[in-house]
Amino acid sequence: MKKYLLFFFLFAAASASAHIVTETEEQAFTSVQPTPQISVNGGNIRIQGANGLCLEIYDITGKRIYSQQLDSPDKTVSPELPKGIYIVRIGKYTRKLALN
Repeated sequence: MKKYLLFFFLFAAASASAHIVTETEEQAFTSVQPTPQISVNGGNIRIQGANGLCLEIYDITGKRIYSQQLDSPDKTVSPELPKGIYIVRIGKYTRKLALN
């Protein structure tokens, strides 16, 4: 009998926490911002699709060495960094970058 009571309470708790997704919540799920596109040409870094986000560049030790607010959907920056491997963070997106 105790097993049946335990099962009943677990089932009731799981059913009570069930949530029906409304139309506005569904729109919020489907309107996810696309991943910014990053390309390198020499010392220039081109970022597409990151309007309004902050660009941060870190060296391989984790020290932030460059930061800029992106004010257009297609932006080219020239941070004048020496050749090497860097970590680029745009909003919540992070990527490794090699400058040659």
